[in-house]
Amino acid sequence: MLAMFMISARPFAGLNIFGFKLGELIIGFCCIVSLLFLITPKKHFTNFFPDLIYLNLFKSFIACFILIAVLSGSSISNPYTFRSSSFIWTISIIFFGSYFLNNKHLEKYYLLVFLPIPFVNYLFATGYYPNFIMDFYIKYSDKFQFIKASDLFLTLIVINILYFKIKGINLRTLIYLVATTGIYLPLMLFNSRGAFISLFLYLFLQIYFSRSFFKNNMKKLFYLIVLLIIFSLISTLYIGNSFELVQVEPEPEVISEAVEGIAKNKIPKREVLGFYICENRLCSKDNTLDWRLDIWGDLVNDMSSKNLIFKGYGFNEIFPVMLDPSAPGRLGRDGLNENVHNYFVNIFGRLGFIGLAISVAFYYRLIKSYYQKNKSLYVLVLLLPVFFNSFFDANMEGVQYPFIFFSFLGYIYFNNLNKGKLKSKIL
Repeated sequence: MLAMFMISARPFAGLNIFGFKLGELIIGFCCIVSLLFLITPKKHFTNFFPDLIYLNLFKSFIACFILIAVLSGSSISNPYTFRSSSFIWTISIIFFGSYFLNNKHLEKYYLLVFLPIPFVNYLFATGYYPNFIMDFYIKYSDKFQFIKASDLFLTLIVINILYFKIKGINLRTLIYLVATTGIYLPLMLFNSRGAFISLFLYLFLQIYFSRSFFKNNMKKLFYLIVLLIIFSLISTLYIGNSFELVQVEPEPEVISEAVEGIAKNKIPKREVLGFYICENRLCSKDNTLDWRLDIWGDLVNDMSSKNLIFKGYGFNEIFPVMLDPSAPGRLGRDGLNENVHNYFVNIFGRLGFIGLAISVAFYYRLIKSYYQKNKSLYVLVLLLPVFFNSFFDANMEGVQYPFIFFSFLGYIYFNNLNKGKLKSKIL
């Protein structure tokens, strides 16, 4: 299933199974599992989870949902209640990732399955998407969509992380790193600046945590940088000469001409790095980013005026600011967009400051526990790029993105980083 989400993303989540979408079945299963975690005594987890604090925080997250759902009158019989709260239930996938991916007997098969995927996705994203796959999803899924830049980015980094975890830091894994990121950087830049920066951040962090390999021989780092540049140039030329290039994330997808016109009428008096103050909020010269900042500012102001800062809107309906007729373009050209394009702002909108605080504490405790256990912050190689990417996108409100992310977060967290593997190996 992981491999299918990596290759097909949204269409795979929309497959019809007995009248339900696959994504709906996954969210329903995660919801049941999460509620079981909530009522299961802690003593049953002590042998499996060395640190129960983050588990308690996860339980607090679920309890917060129940409390806010009651206060806001959210109906448990309404599927929208659970769809709009999917960011809570998908966290439980951490525990499945820790169990199923941490299988030493299957590691060699993981590499056989996963390592070719970035190259397959690259071909699909540059105009070679097979018609028979497209026809299959058009027929059996609720929606066909070319894989988005954020999904391409996440798939690329988790497969690299898996490779480093299994084989350690050596010349082979580093060459795979620069080869895959090298061909993807131009593709990400063409499709999504957020995904491009996130991928570059991952590359920097991965090399930083691999610094022991270059300690006594900086020539290797120089050669790898040259190789990275070569692969990037080849990819750039290939993309430039591709006549049927598939743009996986149109720029911008959900900003109407009216919004662009409004943005053009804003005249910044003083700006810093493209940001300035206007309309009593932070504004940006970039139309896409300014569209997001406008939504976030209106969301906070609306919550403040309705005394919802601490408890949020709940799960009954789309955020009112997305339906504001005076702010055209928020629902997108197809009228289906309801996301604020920010993981933490979405949590804040649904659960208020209480839920946001629990979420931040959960990730902080996970990082702290990981460091105490491994004397390393390697988990940030996954967390920081993904959080940056999710800060400007609606990917965590879907199914495929959190499914992949939390699976590998569980894999990294629960699989002790073998210090021998993380030391330099020269093939």
